[in-house]
Amino acid sequence: MEYRSHTIADIEKCNTCKNVNVCKGGCRARAYFINGSILACDPVSLQNVLGVRMKVEKVLLINCTLDKHSRAKIHNVVSSPNLGLLSIAGVLIMHGYDVKILDFFADPIKKEQYKKILEEFNPDVIGYSVYTRTVPFLRRMVELNKKIGYEGITVVGGPHPSFNE
Repeated sequence: MEYRSHTIADIEKCNTCKNVNVCKGGCRARAYFINGSILACDPVSLQNVLGVRMKVEKVLLINCTLDKHSRAKIHNVVSSPNLGLLSIAGVLIMHGYDVKILDFFADPIKKEQYKKILEEFNPDVIGYSVYTRTVPFLRRMVELNKKIGYEGITVVGGPHPSFNE
């Protein structure tokens, strides 16, 4: 069986997944290694990992900030764009998603402003970029999302959650 002769349509679960344009069928090598077939479903696809059956259209990307105490200890805070979030946003926009970026590090937003943005934009997914020093901010944001009643998907990435000892 030659791999090049197959398309995403040959992968059974991909035919019914509304998010196939995000993962493009996932990793064929991982599917083969774990399931024994390049046409098997990738075990870490959105559908398998998150049980995603909904259509994802709007994505809110958030650059977390330091808490007040940590920020006060740093005398010269230089803010530069979060290139990771910009890269993710670029790919999502290229694939037709509606993307909004909130950079709390560069532009602190009040709770009420955030609630209004969340209600008006109504994202299907919220993605956070997190460093170790910004974890307290992330926790507050997740709690606020629960209070507001946000029921979409929350994704956390960046150096802190990606670190593996």
